Amino acid sequence: EPGTQVSPGQPVLEIDGSQLEATFVLPASRRSEVEVGDPVSLRASSGDPVERSGRIADISSRAGTGGAFEVGVDIAAGSPALQSGEIVEIMLPRGGGKSETDAIVMVPLTAVRPVDKDSGTVFVIDRESGKITARPVELGRIAESRVAILSGLKRGDVIVAKGIAFLEDGEAVKPIGQGARRFAQ
Repeated sequence: EPGTQVSPGQPVLEIDGSQLEATFVLPASRRSEVEVGDPVSLRASSGDPVERSGRIADISSRAGTGGAFEVGVDIAAGSPALQSGEIVEIMLPRGGGKSETDAIVMVPLTAVRPVDKDSGTVFVIDRESGKITARPVELGRIAESRVAILSGLKRGDVIVAKGIAFLEDGEAVKPIGQGARRFAQ
């Protein structure tokens, strides 16, 4: 409290880091389908196929950027370990069952060529030809250096994450460094 005196070495704040949490944005069109306490499945976007479980802990009361609601998820303690800050795919139940297309996708800001405040373009790589196609996307909330893609990408799409200012639709590209990174695996 303000004005409280403490002795040297006396703890003044304790942080509990035992519970992992995840946040994502939910389009307004899906807001009525979820409630606090609903179960969700999570999967690390690093390619780890193991699913984790969690529950919706809170839902923002007001829509933010793009009309999307921020949702917090508590990750179950018994789930296989995730690293703090790791990007995860969150699958929500739809119509009583899990749908693989329901995950909110977060991509690097460097992967999006903005059109206006709510839309942009990403370059999707065709795996067979190596050519890129410009695809329009609906943008959601920006968190740190990532942006939520509310629509326009589908499960398994491989996108260009850097250098999009120098690309044109139909060009052939070749991944460098660690290779292409898959979003929404």
